[in-house]
Amino acid sequence: MRTPLLLPLTTFLLGLATVLPAQQGGVVEAPTEVVDERRQKGEGNSKGERREMGEKGEEREEERLTPEERLARNITSGASAHCRFVASLRPAKLLPGQSGTLLVTAVLMGDAVLPSPPPLELMSSTAQGVVSLGGLMVRPAENGRLAKGYLGRPVYDNYAVFEVPVTLSADAQIGKKYPISVDMKFDLYDGSSAQAIGRFLDRVVHEVEVGTVPDPNVRGAARAANGTATPAEPVVVAKAPPADPAAPTVRPAGVVVSDRQPAVAPSAAPVVAPPVSSETGADLLAADGGGADYLLLSVGGGILLVLVVLLLARRK
Repeated sequence: MRTPLLLPLTTFLLGLATVLPAQQGGVVEAPTEVVDERRQKGEGNSKGERREMGEKGEEREEERLTPEERLARNITSGASAHCRFVASLRPAKLLPGQSGTLLVTAVLMGDAVLPSPPPLELMSSTAQGVVSLGGLMVRPAENGRLAKGYLGRPVYDNYAVFEVPVTLSADAQIGKKYPISVDMKFDLYDGSSAQAIGRFLDRVVHEVEVGTVPDPNVRGAARAANGTATPAEPVVVAKAPPADPAAPTVRPAGVVVSDRQPAVAPSAAPVVAPPVSSETGADLLAADGGGADYLLLSVGGGILLVLVVLLLARRK
């Protein structure tokens, strides 16, 4: 009779011993296997513990990624902290149906460099209204001179120039300006450590004006092609003979002589020679080649005068 009563009593006492510590503020620890299982499922942990476990998991996953996968996961919009872009169009204006080239210069700042060949991709649409864009081309790079990690190797360590062909459709209107945008995705590297800074997505905005630009060289080439151009002739300037320093300088009336310009007589004003006096007449005639005739006339006149005097003397 005691055995049947003893079993229920033992069970009651064991249950009471389990309940009493919990009511008195004690903590009943679960078995170790149950705790590990809850941790694996993320149960029974606080928010801080779950966040810490998530960060550690992300770090482990990041370590397993390749460099290309890391760059693809972290793309930054805008690279103004590392480079800036300057755009210009050649020629400055285009006519409907004409093509030109959009030059985009990336000015690199700080230690940022662009490796060669550049990891760059054109992302914008090629058809933008009446403007069509061609494929992006990059001018060759020179050997590094500034970046320590790229000395002697081709790299864009100062600037890089990109060329984008631009074509206007025949529907473009003269005098209007059409906006274009060039979206590029590229990777920048640190010039000292040669490690990737990041992958960037940036936009270059410019306008295409429809019109013509005066260009003398182009017009001259067109005339030569049409056969209307004349070869340039050298200009020959006649030089006056050197003036005799002993000869007096005669300046006609009404002529103003400046220190900067040579004296030039007006074409409308006639030059009047000074009158010849009797004292200088013989000299002028001799200078003109009539000195001998004048001498003969003088001697003949003298002889005739002597004869007249002799005849008058005889009549007396």
